[in-house]
Amino acid sequence: MIAPMHKDYQKETYVEYHTGEQHKEVLLDAPHAYGEQQDLFTGSLVRSTVARTDCNAIIAQVSRTEADLNRVLSESNYDARKEYQQIVQRILSVHGLGTDGDDIRPGNKGFPVLHLGIHGMKDSHALDIEFGNRHGESCSTEVLSWLLAETYAWRAEHPELPAVRIGYNEKFVGDPSICFFRHGDAGEFQGYGSQFHTIQIEFSRTLREQYHDEIVDLLQRFTEGFREQDFS
Repeated sequence: MIAPMHKDYQKETYVEYHTGEQHKEVLLDAPHAYGEQQDLFTGSLVRSTVARTDCNAIIAQVSRTEADLNRVLSESNYDARKEYQQIVQRILSVHGLGTDGDDIRPGNKGFPVLHLGIHGMKDSHALDIEFGNRHGESCSTEVLSWLLAETYAWRAEHPELPAVRIGYNEKFVGDPSICFFRHGDAGEFQGYGSQFHTIQIEFSRTLREQYHDEIVDLLQRFTEGFREQDFS
């Protein structure tokens, strides 16, 4: 069952976004939630999680075949990717988390940031949930380990689920662009430092379609639990 969506979203040319108030340190996005070759149900998963937790969110309003937000800057996606990065900056600025080039860390800008990219994969993959952090480049090992532990606990608490296979950095490690919010892109964009943790999560078609609320339970668990951890 898909939860009602009551939060306000601002629309730009290529994305729409919500600036959360309850969980300012968590950003969810669905970069392939629109148009041709979209990752079905990823947009609604993000919206449902925002409705429950009031975290930050960005949802694509352009097809990946026209301008892929989840790729390195190129001629085809330049304007869309720039807008996407600007919206991340806008959300961080609203929460007083600094600007491009500022490290986000306790004692400086207040707290680390968890950035979850929600994606969809086919059921034919060997896993049902796969985390990707470019082998530690976009997100720390500690944060990845915590997400995995929370996912195993979630699976144990939901006996109605099928035999969910969980893994990381096997097939979908994440595009190189997911590292840019941490390290910059070797161009004008400098990134936000080692306390910005971006991780891609791929969910199988069956889980997205048939276990929507259970996935939202998991994303809510991540969102509400992150601030209780010490990743400084």
